[in-house]
Amino acid sequence: YRSWRAGGVRGARGELEAHGQRQRSASDPSSAASSSAAPGSAAAAAAAPADAAFAASACAGGGSSLPPVVYDVVAGEGGQPALVPSDGPEIAPMLVKDFPPAAVLTVRVFRFFEDRSDEARVWEKNLLNVNSGSLFWLPWHLAPSMHTKAGAKYGTWFTIHYVQVLAKHFTSAYHMCNEGYNGGAKTFGCSCANSRAITGESMPMPEGYFWYVSPAAGKEHLRAEGWQHLDRAGPFDGNALLTAWRSCGSPMEVRAVQGVLAKVVEDAAESKLQ
Repeated sequence: YRSWRAGGVRGARGELEAHGQRQRSASDPSSAASSSAAPGSAAAAAAAPADAAFAASACAGGGSSLPPVVYDVVAGEGGQPALVPSDGPEIAPMLVKDFPPAAVLTVRVFRFFEDRSDEARVWEKNLLNVNSGSLFWLPWHLAPSMHTKAGAKYGTWFTIHYVQVLAKHFTSAYHMCNEGYNGGAKTFGCSCANSRAITGESMPMPEGYFWYVSPAAGKEHLRAEGWQHLDRAGPFDGNALLTAWRSCGSPMEVRAVQGVLAKVVEDAAESKLQ
């Protein structure tokens, strides 16, 4: 996977780069040559750092660049949290419990809200004292008769956040928060995998989702609370994602959901240029 990632500026920087690349190309036609350089070429390697920095600036208002591998969390054996790369060659899910407890894992999480303007609130910008969800939380939350009867209980706008979490805290307790107010959590916490719909129907465990809590009492979150925020992309239109997901047959396979998300992100980036 790391070898594949070395081939250019696509991939694990994903959503940030999709926006940054297109905005950069629109403002500087000469960038097209570097962005279309052959994977693994000297030109592509030279372009990557600049594009990554631009993407972070263009899409998240600054912030650090992302590590080369970003994971999505899925339900593995027995409903345990497991990791799969957010893109690139497909690999079998890796159980979080197989990592050292102090390992720092970079994952993306998803946060919904009702009004688009809410994305400007400080807790939405940095995921402070709020709840979020794993990859499969996207269709579970949006589609009717899954999480709720009508769907989209917490709104249809969503952002993608990139966070680093100590592996041991994927077994720490989950707490509910309320718009930037901590619900009692002392560290990053994770719920059990949920695969039961509001109708009572049980879905296969690999199609379940996790909820997270990201408490923030001080500034050194990784040391004190076991997590830290790296970057954010969005907001994106959940209605567009739901439509795209349904048009693909409402898939519940990891690769398919990742693909739907990537298409929505790409379309949003393109629309900003028009």
